[in-house]
Amino acid sequence: MKWIEIIRADDDVIDWEILDWADARELWDKHYDETQKFSVIREILPNCSSAEILKEKYDFDMPGRNGIVYVIQTNNSELLREEIISHINNIIYSAQINQLAIHELASTAKENQVINFLLDQAVTARNMRLPAGFQGMAEASARTLEAAATELSNGHYKNSEVSEILVELVQKIHGVGIQAEIRKFIRKLRDDS
Repeated sequence: MKWIEIIRADDDVIDWEILDWADARELWDKHYDETQKFSVIREILPNCSSAEILKEKYDFDMPGRNGIVYVIQTNNSELLREEIISHINNIIYSAQINQLAIHELASTAKENQVINFLLDQAVTARNMRLPAGFQGMAEASARTLEAAATELSNGHYKNSEVSEILVELVQKIHGVGIQAEIRKFIRKLRDDS
């Protein structure tokens, strides 16, 4: 197929010209959070088999009157449109996958924080100096806290349920100090969300 010129534009507007030509500007703008770090001319078009990029320098011996004009040629307009849109969709998809991975890591970190807190409070309950008749309640509280930590680490709760689980624990735990610590921790978790 014969190569034909489809776009000729200055380096400061070439990305927008390519997006407009490919009817991809709306897709790009809709997903600007994902696409803003990319250059169409530098990172997308060079990966398109049906595009050829030519550069023409210009200089008018005046400040601000020099630069590069890009000339974009193609041997298959429809294929080039498809390639551009496909590369944009790959950028968007990759960014969204990365966001999910970051969210998953944050969720895991929050879950580990809750598990460690519950185990620390179980130790606190066991170490409380109480009269003989109350030591059994402290041990029961410690076991309740450990059981909740185990359930959470085994994935029996969704992250959205963690605060509700802690609220229920406050009612099951004996010991005003531990109840206060759990309430404080619940507030911290909600503030961090």
